[in-house]
Amino acid sequence: MAKNSAHLLGWVRLAPLLLLALAVWVHRESQNEVWLQVQRAKECWREGRPQQAIRIYQSIYERYPDSRYTPEVLWELATLHYLQGESLEWAAHYFGILGGHYPAHALAAKALFRQAEIYEKDLDDNRRAVQIWESLLHMPGLSPQQRSRTLLRLASVYYKTEQFQAAQERLDALLEQTQEGETAQQARLLSGTIAQLQSRYEQSVDLLSEALRHPECPDCRLQAQLALIQSYEFLDRLPQAIEVARQLPTDNYPPAMKDDLIERLQDKLRLDR
Repeated sequence: MAKNSAHLLGWVRLAPLLLLALAVWVHRESQNEVWLQVQRAKECWREGRPQQAIRIYQSIYERYPDSRYTPEVLWELATLHYLQGESLEWAAHYFGILGGHYPAHALAAKALFRQAEIYEKDLDDNRRAVQIWESLLHMPGLSPQQRSRTLLRLASVYYKTEQFQAAQERLDALLEQTQEGETAQQARLLSGTIAQLQSRYEQSVDLLSEALRHPECPDCRLQAQLALIQSYEFLDRLPQAIEVARQLPTDNYPPAMKDDLIERLQDKLRLDR
């Protein structure tokens, strides 16, 4: 009897270890199954069968929501829906799940950024885009570059919807964080444009002139030059406007339009004398 009791006690002690080993084996097998299904989905995508790939990714997400592959599966699922062009709401939905349910993952911030872009550019829902970008600013682990890009996009939407004060606040926050690079140049350009629209021409001249000192973005430079010409013209500083006009690049600004602009400014200067 004592021998049987000791034998039973030994099994009781082994049971937790056996259950743990079984759980590890089940988990490993499920991960292997997920990996195989992911490979199938990628193969379908490469072979031009996106709907089949979507169905596989969808099945993976529904059956294995806690898999280590789930964030990547959601990214691919959202991307495929977006590329189909007819499932933009679903694309935004899955990008949102990735960013909201897996905030520590490396793709989380990028997914929320893409979700906000879809709402702004494709679904014409600026209100929802602003909500997402504002929440993104409070995401732990957001890199300085991601924060700068988010602030710029927020400012752009606020500017587009004529909420100039909110736009300026985001631009000020961006320029407090970084002074160099294309994002900062775009921020100065937008800030100078807002100042111009609010008839703060002297301030717009300072901001636009500063934007011209950073050549990272050729398109931004051209826009800054054209806006600066307008501000100089409003201030009746025509010689400076003409000087900027002469510096307009003819590789992305038609030479005929450049000549016409300089001629118009010179004629106006002669009339003012």
